Amino acid sequence: PGADAPYNIPGVLHFLKSEWVRFERERAAWELEKVELQSKIAFLNGQRKGHEHLKRDLIRRIKMLEFALKQERSKNHKLVYGTEFVIPENKIEFETEPDIISSNANLTEGRTILRQSVHSATNRATQFTRC
Repeated sequence: PGADAPYNIPGVLHFLKSEWVRFERERAAWELEKVELQSKIAFLNGQRKGHEHLKRDLIRRIKMLEFALKQERSKNHKLVYGTEFVIPENKIEFETEPDIISSNANLTEGRTILRQSVHSATNRATQFTRC
């Protein structure tokens, strides 16, 4: 019976041992990759939250500046014409999102410049994270 059997006990044990070592090596590599990816996810989530906070802060500042600009225009109008400048309710832009384009050319130009700078900063940040 020993001559017909292609397998022997030491050969089977050696095969099982080598397969176990290979399995453990692959599992350790998988665990390392998993930890690295979880770390990268946490880093990217932190960056995303930072960008969201920055965006929210910039939107708040834009609204504040728009409100101050409208007040200055009202003061200027009152000084020049002697009457109170009344803004129609549907034209109050400081209460709307900054994506809505204003009819004022200077305000539109300022928003465009701000969007371009935020967009370029976002592109630089995403290029930095890809490295």
